Amino acid sequence: MTQARQAGLLYLIVIAAGFFANGVVHADLVVIGDPAATARSILASETLFRLGLAAQIAMYACYCGVTATFYAMFRPGGASLSLFASFLSLTGIAIGAVNVLADAGALSLLRTDPALAYALLRIHGAGFSLALVFFGSYLAVLGILVLRSRVVPRVFGALLILEGTCYFVFKIGFFVAPALAARLPSDILLAASLAEVSLALWLLVDFRSPAPRAT
Repeated sequence: MTQARQAGLLYLIVIAAGFFANGVVHADLVVIGDPAATARSILASETLFRLGLAAQIAMYACYCGVTATFYAMFRPGGASLSLFASFLSLTGIAIGAVNVLADAGALSLLRTDPALAYALLRIHGAGFSLALVFFGSYLAVLGILVLRSRVVPRVFGALLILEGTCYFVFKIGFFVAPALAARLPSDILLAASLAEVSLALWLLVDFRSPAPRAT
């Protein structure tokens, strides 16, 4: 399996694990505004919550591999810019790792202090939004690298810039104007994420080494 196909496979794992951990586990088990109900919900489905923790760990570990591979692949688009993009991604991963610790801490406190456990789960929500600010920035810069390097079809570059911008705007709004951000249609983020899915699938099944660029 080529390096590009490995990146595609890892990227699909990232997407699937992220959807499961955040779109299924947290969305189903955390009851907004009710610490006691949240504690009961998680304790009744503790195995599911622990699987969500495992999915988060797998997601961020695989994203490290994606970041490293993309740094090498798209370095022809600009060495400094590719390095900058990698640092943006790794910062998001580091924030995500802290989120995993917050979830683990919440799990240990559910029986003794549901209110504190709920606060840690809410910190996870804020941390996830902050991580997506950096991941959105990463995707936008990655899109520029795709356009400049021409390693993959340039349409992916435009789509990544669009997706990254959507993530950045929506999630920075969580901190700057939360009331406004709450009214924005979340379906836009789901539609925008198709850029990552399509790139991962293309790398996995249709990647071809690019022809040397003319000098």
